[in-house]
Amino acid sequence: MRVLGNCSGRAGFPYHIVANYSPPVINFGVSSVDIAEQTNVHEPWHYHADGPSSTYTYSSPPPSSICTSPPTGYQTWVVCTLNPPQMTFSFHNTDYVVTVNYYYIVFTGAYPPSPSNPMYRRVDGSISITVHFENLIVNAQPEYLINNPGGDNHNTAITFQLASAQKKYCSATISIYSSAGQLVKQETLNNLLCPGTYTYQWDGKITQGTPPVSKVAPSGIYPYDIEVVGASPYDTDSRCSKNLKITQTNVEIIGYDEATGLSTLRVSYVLEDTGGREAKSAKIRIFDPDLICVADSTDGVVTNLPGTANPLWNTKDLNINFNKWGTWIALVSAVDNYADIYKNHQPKRALDRNHYFIIRVAGVMIDPGHGGSDSGAVGASGTLEKTVNLTQSQKLQNALQGHLCFDGFGHSNVVQPTIVYLVNLTRDSDVNLSIKKRAEITAKKYEEYIKQVDNWRKRGVKTIALGFVFISVHHDSAGSDVKHTLVMHIGDSGGFANKILARVCQIPTQQQRIYEVRATTERMGMIKTLRNSPLTRYIPAVLIEVTNLKNSYDEGLAKGNEDFPSKFAITTHLGVDDYLLP
Repeated sequence: MRVLGNCSGRAGFPYHIVANYSPPVINFGVSSVDIAEQTNVHEPWHYHADGPSSTYTYSSPPPSSICTSPPTGYQTWVVCTLNPPQMTFSFHNTDYVVTVNYYYIVFTGAYPPSPSNPMYRRVDGSISITVHFENLIVNAQPEYLINNPGGDNHNTAITFQLASAQKKYCSATISIYSSAGQLVKQETLNNLLCPGTYTYQWDGKITQGTPPVSKVAPSGIYPYDIEVVGASPYDTDSRCSKNLKITQTNVEIIGYDEATGLSTLRVSYVLEDTGGREAKSAKIRIFDPDLICVADSTDGVVTNLPGTANPLWNTKDLNINFNKWGTWIALVSAVDNYADIYKNHQPKRALDRNHYFIIRVAGVMIDPGHGGSDSGAVGASGTLEKTVNLTQSQKLQNALQGHLCFDGFGHSNVVQPTIVYLVNLTRDSDVNLSIKKRAEITAKKYEEYIKQVDNWRKRGVKTIALGFVFISVHHDSAGSDVKHTLVMHIGDSGGFANKILARVCQIPTQQQRIYEVRATTERMGMIKTLRNSPLTRYIPAVLIEVTNLKNSYDEGLAKGNEDFPSKFAITTHLGVDDYLLP
């Protein structure tokens, strides 16, 4: 009697147990099968099943597809097929001990049989083999990409390793993300032989977006992920965690030490984990405008379940010497705590998230025309100008403060989104203010802007003051057949007016409209008053007639048709960007 345990390939299924016997052995069978994972990283996985899934008897050695070296010497072969759960691609990369408990029946020839001398006797035995799994795994370097053309630290090359026990062809999808987690580049590489080491060179171009674009990515830190697929849809792995996410970040300067010249920078972030587990680790890195890491610190690992209404934040204070003007970056990294479920028993990093914190500041005063008892123009269907003036002004305020964009309309350069806008309205409700009062409010807010910049500089922030601008928002009451937008100025703000018009005239509308810059002194009492004050004399100022309320189509735009007010606010914001920081 000879028994051999065998599997159909390294770390593969099914398993077979082959018995070769002759009389007096007359039967062979499997009682049970056990599979035990060999690990101390977590509670080992264990599988138990009674009996085989099938048994076949052969009068000659079984085919090589079942067993390449079957036992020989006897006349009968029995093959029992053992089919544990089909989980091979999710098995961890470690040893598994497969134990088969078997039995065979011996004909003793005793006659008459008795309890002490039976005619058939059962003999029990067991056999074990150790199988090592090496399922598909991807590892990659560096931790993140630094897109800094011309700089010594420029590195946009990804080196990744594919590892598995079996040779096979795989595909690898490389995804590169912006600071806000937006996909900027994605490419799939097919027919990669695994195991193997490969290098992917990002060309620094943005090819994702709506509409699709192909433009040079701005300098910065870019996180990335790699997802690989092998022999089947279940034969997969990814570089980054599917369980842990960095969902929010915030950076603020909270103090300055006169003695050391160091500012205290507070970095806060929210971690979200699908299973509610704490992160294994988290790290904050601070990069200067040359993308050189000047400080780092490990910090909080508190997580929140997805959808938590008031999430817990992790917070860390770092002391930084802001000795360079430009854009500074806080990069937040985290590693999940799921080594027990991953194939290689190694935790995965969340997709990094970086936060640009700002040292460029500009002030904007928005003046919603009319208000209160002064309704301004009345539209073709009764729309009051004072109402749409305030609505449009509030949308412009939100666009400036949030750096809002929409498809096809974005900032001209990467620095513009880093501008801190200090935005105020001369009125935020339905009140009637005189021109003199509006001018006084503007002068007061301009003084506050200057003080705020000076205060930041005293706290150690190398603040760049880009300027202060004034925008008066109105809607026209021209003839009923006129569909237009006017950007008006007295004469010394033509550059400002032209930058705004260059943006707003790109808004797509269903009907053709006229967009015009007009230098005039008519209806410019507010701006004239600003010019008469030494404090506000040189503030760039425009008056915008957004639409013509006497035209029914333009009136509809002012009330929200075609999402025109939002688009007008966003493009005006971009025009301000272009003027302050071309």
